[in-house]
Amino acid sequence: MIRFGILGCGKITERFLKGCRLCDEVVVNAAASRDLHKAQDYCASHQIPHAYGSYEALCADNTVDAVYIATPPFAHYELVKMALNHDKHVLCEKPFVASEQEVEELFESARRKGLMLMEAMKAVFTPTTRQVKSWLAEEKIGKLRYAEASYCYLSPFGHDHWVFDAKRMGGGILDVGVYAIAYLNELISKDIQESVAMSTIGETGADEFMQILIKYDKGVQASVRGALNVKTKNIAYFYGSEGYIEVEDFWKTTKAKLVLYDGEVVNYDGEFESEFYFQIDHFVRCIKKGTVQSPVMGESASKAIIRLINRHL
Repeated sequence: MIRFGILGCGKITERFLKGCRLCDEVVVNAAASRDLHKAQDYCASHQIPHAYGSYEALCADNTVDAVYIATPPFAHYELVKMALNHDKHVLCEKPFVASEQEVEELFESARRKGLMLMEAMKAVFTPTTRQVKSWLAEEKIGKLRYAEASYCYLSPFGHDHWVFDAKRMGGGILDVGVYAIAYLNELISKDIQESVAMSTIGETGADEFMQILIKYDKGVQASVRGALNVKTKNIAYFYGSEGYIEVEDFWKTTKAKLVLYDGEVVNYDGEFESEFYFQIDHFVRCIKKGTVQSPVMGESASKAIIRLINRHL
């Protein structure tokens, strides 16, 4: 049984908890907030035994094996380092950290200690994504030529929120565009040969809309978009020589559609209760095997994501 502690008691943790409850090998033993009363209320409402008013106190708890970091991203680097220093396995929400150098440093620390470290990127672990990957590998749409993915929304937050602060890892491409980048990198390649970008910078200095055009090593071209100031249809497309694949809300959906130019249509629907379950299950399986790095979402994957983003910020 892997005993989790949660750092940060924000909205996203509700979905994490749902995923954990579906995992036979997981129990959540603790949660922490900078506000002890908030942590106590959170733990009481979710039947979690231990509440802490500091992140370090949770990391020092010997009834916790692994931590899930769900704080704003500008705090991730220090919290990952703190958790590893307390010999905890770490599952850290996206976007992971601010630079390739920080990625390298944290993964090296995890390796030295024999601890599992992974950026939480639920989109790449769902059965729907695995089905799309299988279709592409089997060349069901022929040779892949072009792909695109978008995550753009109207942010409900005011300009004083971190998501609009470029100095605190805010902006559309880091907040949500990161999903599109990770998704295409997993399904196409992590080796990006060229990229160009165009962005709309808001009054706070953060990118409120960014689009990046990518050329992968396999000759496939792609487009990714992330935005805080416009809501779009957030669909991933993969276009090949013989057809295309369509995946709406690709980071969480149970459905995908394969359309061949000869008229054949294949609909996939792999119903599941929680899109969070699959990354949690993968993380726990890695720990059980003694693996310190995910073969899917490891150091090279996290480096490829932040390398591309920083090239255009």
